Amino acid sequence: MQLLFAAPARKPLQVDRHLRRQIVRYLTTCFEILSPAAEELIPDELEQWGQLRIGNGGDEIHARGYHKLRPDGRDAAFVRYELMVDQEADNPSVDERLEPESQYGELQHIFVLTIPPKTPKVNPHRKKKRHLLLAQIYEAPFKFDEADKYKVIWYKGKLGTGEVVDALTIQCVIDAGEYLYPYIPMFDSIL
Repeated sequence: MQLLFAAPARKPLQVDRHLRRQIVRYLTTCFEILSPAAEELIPDELEQWGQLRIGNGGDEIHARGYHKLRPDGRDAAFVRYELMVDQEADNPSVDERLEPESQYGELQHIFVLTIPPKTPKVNPHRKKKRHLLLAQIYEAPFKFDEADKYKVIWYKGKLGTGEVVDALTIQCVIDAGEYLYPYIPMFDSIL
């Protein structure tokens, strides 16, 4: 999948304690490094983007932490993203079995984390920096209803505390409009 970006935001993203913990969790999980080593890789400010577009005529997605609601009222910050999830996570005696699973949430920030050369497990290259394009997403507690012809997805309640993921896991925008019901339906633009 191809992602297209506008120019980086003029204002850098300030890394607070909460975001720093999420980035550490991402690095320790993906690259199997220890937390202190991950901490050393995270600066106090990161280059950020306010929006991205999925290539080949795909959706334009806005980062809620950077943009306000669009003038047309469409909330272009709710996204569907896909993560590899251990299907045996509840059974530690069984080998890990990873499968792709769709997740839903509100995109808060899109940013790049630059890894210096000669960083064990993360960037073994001797001279080139490695750039990790990451996204902070607040998880939506979603439910499915497949009783009708169409799959209806909705969420109720508060968004999660967030997680940092590879930005390439973002699949599309989810239309999460304003409704008068206690549940907010979400319409996946490519289901």
